[in-house]
Amino acid sequence: MKSLKYIFTFVMISLSTAVFAQDNIISFNYQIGTPLGHTRSFIDNSAYNGFGIEYRHFLNDKVSIGLDMSWTNFYEDVPGYSYYNIKGDNGQDITIGGKEFRYGEMRPLMLTSHYYLGESGGIRPFVGLGLGINYVELSQDVGSVTFYDNKWLFAMRPEIGVFVPLSPNVGILTAAKYNYSVGAGSMDAQSFMSFNFGFAFTL
Repeated sequence: MKSLKYIFTFVMISLSTAVFAQDNIISFNYQIGTPLGHTRSFIDNSAYNGFGIEYRHFLNDKVSIGLDMSWTNFYEDVPGYSYYNIKGDNGQDITIGGKEFRYGEMRPLMLTSHYYLGESGGIRPFVGLGLGINYVELSQDVGSVTFYDNKWLFAMRPEIGVFVPLSPNVGILTAAKYNYSVGAGSMDAQSFMSFNFGFAFTL
């Protein structure tokens, strides 16, 4: 009887860890963003309000392809008062001043591919690459005046992470991602690191 019990326990554990090997999964992720480069020159604060949804389709035990959508909103309350010289409607130089607030919204939409290390059914470190577009919206409120720019930018995102199966249908997904968007027109290149933690579910 004990032998049957041990066999049953072994089979259940094996099933619970192996189901994720070649399933389709969807994950819902909390995201922390840290600005870099030109993004940091504009806003120096990290964002703790990010959110993402990711879908992965496994081609085999080692490779998946998918789609990733996320949202991060950076914000900075600039200390003191700010003053800027701008052109008025009549072409004359005017000076504006006041309390300044800066906002930077990032909405990447990526096609992704991931390669997984380790054995099927266990903890799976992975590396990945995303290519797509990033909707970037930058704005400054200075007193009663708002400066605003928005662009769709070509974006790429290498990442590393770990997938940990918890049950036949649920796992933990963590990742560190470098988000880079190519500048266009009046907008410089934008970049930030994102640190993600979420739960993945089989479909």
